[in-house]
Amino acid sequence: MKNIKDFLLPAALTMGLLTAVSCGNDNDDDDPVSGVPQEEQEAGARAFTVTIQNVSQPGLLNSDVAQGAVPLSPGAWAVFEGMENPAFTPGERADVGTERIAEDGQVEPPMGFETTLLGAAKSSGTFSAPGGPAPSPAIMPGESATFTFTAAPGDRLTFETMFVPSNDWFYGDNGKGIALFDEGNNPTSGDVTGLVYLWDAGTEVSEKPGMGEYQAPRQPQGATDVGPEEKRSIQLVQNRFRGWRVPENSQVLKVTITPQ
Repeated sequence: MKNIKDFLLPAALTMGLLTAVSCGNDNDDDDPVSGVPQEEQEAGARAFTVTIQNVSQPGLLNSDVAQGAVPLSPGAWAVFEGMENPAFTPGERADVGTERIAEDGQVEPPMGFETTLLGAAKSSGTFSAPGGPAPSPAIMPGESATFTFTAAPGDRLTFETMFVPSNDWFYGDNGKGIALFDEGNNPTSGDVTGLVYLWDAGTEVSEKPGMGEYQAPRQPQGATDVGPEEKRSIQLVQNRFRGWRVPENSQVLKVTITPQ
């Protein structure tokens, strides 16, 4: 089973891309994104495209990994209704899907992000870079990943992608999801990077970013779950590691939502 380390090591740069989960059929009346029959589509439903762009620059970290920039891992997303995020909850222990993304950038089944949702999400999938400067699914500086879905008023978006030069850090929403419509049922549109947070999953002992021997880029190729285990709750990195040099979120990624 492959993980983010396979694609950051030079010997693995020719590996193929991970592909997002998608579905569809030949019915012209079905929604082109979700495949939901027209008569079953929810009132006010819209298609959305989310773009996650890596905007980090060399020298951002004091590290020889990626020249000090911050690669992002292939990630996963889910759309859900209400305020109970099926992916992760701050202050609680990470489930196995979040642990695999946060420690190893691993989104492949079995027991990945989508498996752990257990039907709690209305829709879900994975995302990765389409190629570019580095032919791997990792989202390297200058690269972007996109995914598309259909959502209705009341729906919210959650996603996770690994801060690769870490032991178990990941970017995601605030734990309650990003609202896809406002109170007037107008779709969310534009730059939502301010609604993105950097979390410590609490599953592996953390080392300073870009400097740890147990962090993904320095682990043996193909290895997973290597570092010393930790059993703590999910917390904001800025609260748990106040004295550490950690880039501002806007220095690493830009997240944009575009309604269709």
